[in-house]
Amino acid sequence: MARRINMIITIGASPINAATGTVNAPAAGSAPLYVSEYLVQALPGGSAGVVKVYDGVPISRAVDTTNDLTVELGPAGATTPSTPFEMWDKSLDRGGIDLNEIWIHGAHSTDTVAFSYVPKI
Repeated sequence: MARRINMIITIGASPINAATGTVNAPAAGSAPLYVSEYLVQALPGGSAGVVKVYDGVPISRAVDTTNDLTVELGPAGATTPSTPFEMWDKSLDRGGIDLNEIWIHGAHSTDTVAFSYVPKI
């Protein structure tokens, strides 16, 4: 099994792509970056804003922050994280969840989010 990769995403004015770690979408025609699972959780100590996850957004277009919403997480507290959101694809075949199609956004810039995933190999 592949090793879990953990990162911290700082919320900005625009959604952040999980594959690039920036507001930029992957280049058109990018190879898929398949994962068997991922987890998103707002971290404590921020401005207590909600976190939004957009999953399945095609590389060919920008995120529609209304219609592409997969889940909205409640805010983290001053000392406690939010409830996490997890998605799995335990099939053994190639394909499934593509990091290129996942975006993270929030209500307050500078809030931080834990994003963790297991590459599918």
